This record gives sequence, C-alpha cells and structure tokens, in this order.
Amino acid sequence: MGINNKKLKEKMLSGCFNVKTLSEAAGVSRSTISRVLNSQGTSCNMQNVGKIARALSCDPMELIKT
Repeated sequence: MGINNKKLKEKMLSGCFNVKTLSEAAGVSRSTISRVLNSQGTSCNMQNVGKIARALSCDPMELIKT
C-alpha cells in the first residue's frame, strides 16, 4: 500500500514530528519512515500505515496514495 509522502510530510510538520519522534510514537523503525518520505512509490503494510496514522492523529485513508 503506497503512502503519499507529501501528505505524510504535511502531517508531520503540523504535528511537529521528525523521523525519530514519529518512529517512536508510531512504534515503527526510523528506516520505514525514512523510506516512505524519500521515495514516491514506496509501499507500506497496512499495520504500519495504521500505526503511523494513529501517531499523527489522522485517518489512515488520509495518508494512502490514490
């Protein structure tokens, strides 16, 4: 499942998250967050999408690339 890295960056900025703090809040590795941020076609499993969305206080559908 692809995450829209532009939307992820926007959510991170609005929540004052950097890669390290989002990684800690979501319980996913920093490399996973970095991989999604730095490439346009990176996929992420549904469990990690949910964890990231929960940490950002948003609906997972807001992050999914359409």
